[in-house]
Amino acid sequence: MVRHALARGASIAALSLAVTAGTLIPLAATAAADGAEAPQELVIPPALKENAGTTAAVERLTLAQGELSVVDRSDDGAGDSKEWRRDLSTGDTLGYGARTAGSTPVLPCPEDDAPCGEYWATGDGRFVTRQGGYLYFTSGKRTDFIGTWVGAGARIRDVNGSYLAVDSGGNTPKQRIVALAPGVEAGEVLEERTPVAAALWGSWLWSADGGKGAVSAKDLKTGATVETLNTGADCVPQELQAAGRWIYWSCGANGPAGVYDRTAGKSGTVPSGEALLGDGYVVTHDKAAGKLVLTGTDTGKPAVSRVVGDLPDTGVSQRRVRWTVDRFGGHLAYADAKEQVHVVPSGIAPQPLVLLTREDTPSPVVDGFAEDRPTLLTSLTPSRPLRSWTLTARHRTTGKVSELASGTDGRWLRPAWNGRDKAGTLMPNGEYTWTLTARPDGPTGAETTVSGGALLRRGASPAHTSFTNLPPQRVLDTRNGTGVAKGKLGAKGTVTLDVSGVPGIGTAWNRSVALHVTATNASAGTFVSAYGADADRSAGSNLNVPAGKTVSNLIIAPVNEGKVTFYNHAGTVDLIADVAGVNKIGEDDSLYRPMAPWRALDTRSGLGGPKAKVKGGTRAHVTFVGTAVGGADVTAVVLNVTATNVTGGTFVTAVPQGGPVVGSHLNPQAGETRSNLVVVPVKDGGVDLYNHAGTVDLIADVAGYYTKARTGSLYSELPYGARLMDTRYGTGVAKAKVGAGKTVTLAVGGKAGIPATGATAVVLNVTATNTTAGTYVTAYPYGTTRSSASNLNVPAGATVSNLVVVPVKDGKVTFYNHGGTVDLIADVQGFYAE
Repeated sequence: MVRHALARGASIAALSLAVTAGTLIPLAATAAADGAEAPQELVIPPALKENAGTTAAVERLTLAQGELSVVDRSDDGAGDSKEWRRDLSTGDTLGYGARTAGSTPVLPCPEDDAPCGEYWATGDGRFVTRQGGYLYFTSGKRTDFIGTWVGAGARIRDVNGSYLAVDSGGNTPKQRIVALAPGVEAGEVLEERTPVAAALWGSWLWSADGGKGAVSAKDLKTGATVETLNTGADCVPQELQAAGRWIYWSCGANGPAGVYDRTAGKSGTVPSGEALLGDGYVVTHDKAAGKLVLTGTDTGKPAVSRVVGDLPDTGVSQRRVRWTVDRFGGHLAYADAKEQVHVVPSGIAPQPLVLLTREDTPSPVVDGFAEDRPTLLTSLTPSRPLRSWTLTARHRTTGKVSELASGTDGRWLRPAWNGRDKAGTLMPNGEYTWTLTARPDGPTGAETTVSGGALLRRGASPAHTSFTNLPPQRVLDTRNGTGVAKGKLGAKGTVTLDVSGVPGIGTAWNRSVALHVTATNASAGTFVSAYGADADRSAGSNLNVPAGKTVSNLIIAPVNEGKVTFYNHAGTVDLIADVAGVNKIGEDDSLYRPMAPWRALDTRSGLGGPKAKVKGGTRAHVTFVGTAVGGADVTAVVLNVTATNVTGGTFVTAVPQGGPVVGSHLNPQAGETRSNLVVVPVKDGGVDLYNHAGTVDLIADVAGYYTKARTGSLYSELPYGARLMDTRYGTGVAKAKVGAGKTVTLAVGGKAGIPATGATAVVLNVTATNTTAGTYVTAYPYGTTRSSASNLNVPAGATVSNLVVVPVKDGKVTFYNHGGTVDLIADVQGFYAE
């Protein structure tokens, strides 16, 4: 669902339907500027004073993008004059809607300050009056009121969108080119210079700052000169006006005047005197005759003029006071002696639609929870009104296109998005490309399309938690009573750990914790499972522990009221747990970015560091500088760390670069090869791997990383740890061991709570058993090329488990076995999704 700032007024009445809305004045005896029959005009009855009941005089009027604004004292109880605005229909049949009052009073101008009385329109929904030394930019449809100080006696040269050209008063006037901004009283002065003829069209500033006839255009966004031309005027133009391809120039009040056609590259002559440029025509006030005269500006046709209204001379300028022109593809308007407002179509086809201004919100982030606070995507000002527009968004991952909003009769657009489609349905998280298609009013004109990017967070994601990285801290040790009672865990026994008191965890919004768990002093071969307290335990396992061995594994354990339960299957065992982080509901912390596994360090070959074994009491440094993992927004990396060629019993711990050693992640014995998945904070673009004793070769394979950046995946725990694959029984795949150099592909989409589409990665506890030879096993995205990375290193005859986080492609993941034959088991722990 998109909210936009402008829609057709519901009260607009077409003349063919409601004659009481206005009066059609036939002009059958008048020729249009191109020689065709003149269009009919609209006459709006005068406003009456609320108390006196008499006619209220039109003090000022202006017209832009089919919106008419009149200043009068019809609200005679208010004391001051008010702006009254009404929409005009912009189609083939003229009509008008009910008028609405502006909130800012309009003060009278001094009699000797003629420029003060001029009433301007910006073309983007705002109207401009000068009151004393301030310019007031007001609108009934915009909330960004601007009051800009220009000084008493200032004269507006032109205003268009957010740009203003104004001459100061006084004996030594200066011309300031200003970029307007809400809340900034003086705006941003882009340039200050000696006054010259100047005109604005979009962000282009036209200036007569050269010799005779010379005019140049500067793009105020870039400061670059974008066009120079010579109008052919035999003077330095004293006045300029701009409307797309047309540049009006004048050599002074009584001097020659013309309109330069930028398409044809030449000027055509128009009557001298006070004039206003429209879209393909000029209206001149013939003061001697008391007439308004319209002249076409197409240099490819003979100039034809026609009288469009009666306006007697009063001795003072009435331009932009009692008569005006809508240069944004619209009509002209004037007030007659009866205070009726006449709206007269030009009868000339408008120029093709272009965008005068486009101001995109930089990198917009849309909050799906903030339904009533949509995020602005862009601000657009078309060169003429729109007949209709449509806003769509394409999800960059799935490619699905959804319609967000549509509208009609758009004068200026500020589409804002709250994460919902047109029907009000919350859309999925992720990066989107929005596209706005605008169709011009009238029978001709091509569509205009603009696009941009937006990120939707807290949308309709199947996942719901972000990761908070925590300093390594020991929270459980049954050997000394840390976290639970001192004592080994018996066969089929459980122990419940309360982590709610750990700084950064708590109970509120906490759904799972990342723990590095170690099982040691096992009296018999066993397995250990972790699950949310008071929840049912599944058949899955997290650690598989031979008797007398010490085994570690990363567990992302569901929590219930801040508690996790551990189960031991057989014999007795001591359990140790070091906290690595917590997943909490919301998107206020780190998001996960899965990666196809890649090797960052191998001390055997010198990859990523020296070619040398790591000695006891020293560290191997792993740097990620120059990779995505080395980015400034990265908070932690997920590594599969392998220790091999071990000369003596030791432990290996992954820590932030230069950080203290807390706990252990691998506990290999002499001659063993051990692997474990770890989550470790990244500091200064790297991490350290500490070896406690002897010498060891270390290998580090990157699985992904956590980031504070705008894009990434949320995590959803699956509390029951369902078994997705077991080659021993044909669960999920064929019933057969995986041979040497062979692969098996597991479909995970739509299984055990994993969404059928949208999952970016899946978290599996993978077990290799019944191995006939020493081997390694790698999990990687389906349909991609396998790298040299490994997840499990399995001796012949051993049963080894390890947690893996593997990207999902087309709803599938693939497992590779290097040597011999092996049975593979996979228990799901959770998944990631945008």
